[in-house]
Amino acid sequence: HVEKYAIACGDCHHDDKGKPLELTYDDPVQDCIDCHKETKKPKGEKLPKKEKIAKYHFEALHANCIGCHKAYNKEKGDPKGKKPAPSSCKSCHPKKK
Repeated sequence: HVEKYAIACGDCHHDDKGKPLELTYDDPVQDCIDCHKETKKPKGEKLPKKEKIAKYHFEALHANCIGCHKAYNKEKGDPKGKKPAPSSCKSCHPKKK
C-alpha cells in the first residue's frame, strides 16, 4: 500500500492511543489481530463505535479499510463500491445459504 497507493504506514498502524506510528518500510509491526483480538461480536452487545473498533478485528478493518476500497471500486466502475478491490465484501461476508 505504501508504494502502490502512496499512503503512510501510520494510516493503518497505530499505538494503543490511536496515534499513527512513524514506521519505515522494514520496521517490524504487529498484525491488526494482535491488538484487535475479538472476531465475532456477541449478538445484542451494545458498544459505542470507538469501543467496537478497539475490541473487534472486523470493526477495526472496516474503520481503516472500507473507505479506500469503496473509492477504488467506484473508480473502477462499480457504482456501489462493493467489488473489484483486492478484498471484496463477499470475502468477509459470505452469502448465507
